[in-house]
Amino acid sequence: MITETQQINVIGWHPSFGPDLTRLCQAFSDESLDEYGLGVTQDRLDQMIEVCKDISYFLVINEKPVGVIAGFLTHNLTNGKLAVQEVIWYVDKDHRSHGKKLMDAFENLARERGASSVVMALMCNSMSDRLDKFYKRLGFRPFEVQYIKELNDGR
Repeated sequence: MITETQQINVIGWHPSFGPDLTRLCQAFSDESLDEYGLGVTQDRLDQMIEVCKDISYFLVINEKPVGVIAGFLTHNLTNGKLAVQEVIWYVDKDHRSHGKKLMDAFENLARERGASSVVMALMCNSMSDRLDKFYKRLGFRPFEVQYIKELNDGR
């Protein structure tokens, strides 16, 4: 719960956010990725930071990061136009009512970088109905559904 004395800011990547990013990614992994066997290791997280730090924002309340959105620039394979692909968007449960602030900053940064679109992932096991409605309200359109199958036999 936010009190009137709390300060809410959206701030770009800073190296001091590393431990908070690790905590937020672990919470995201616990909530959304683990059931798929896709938990994030620290080595992989370090690689993700390098790829995504230039297109990332943190929701900071009273100088403590409580949310993150991050992605990377890519080209759409079908039309060749520049796009921003979201990799993670996670806000601590107590602060989710402020998650749109991250989305707004992310979209603005995408525009500043010359992207013609933003691609957001929707995990089927994590508030999918609620997020579907939220994305549509912001003007997003469903584009693709992906399926994953673990190949444990090494092929």
